[in-house]
Amino acid sequence: MGMTPHAYLIQQRVERSKQLLKRGEGTLLDIAIDCGFANPSHFAKHFRRLTGISPKQFRMI
Repeated sequence: MGMTPHAYLIQQRVERSKQLLKRGEGTLLDIAIDCGFANPSHFAKHFRRLTGISPKQFRMI
């Protein structure tokens, strides 16, 4: 796959969070916890690294 198991897991969590953000379901805290991130800051850091925008910005698109 060309990536570590941890990187793959983070990527999958971010992909799941993108689905939830598009649906507009729950708060960012709820989405972060539901997708397995420790807290919203940890979620936002990885989301921004992989997508180039914050979860809040993504939700507004």
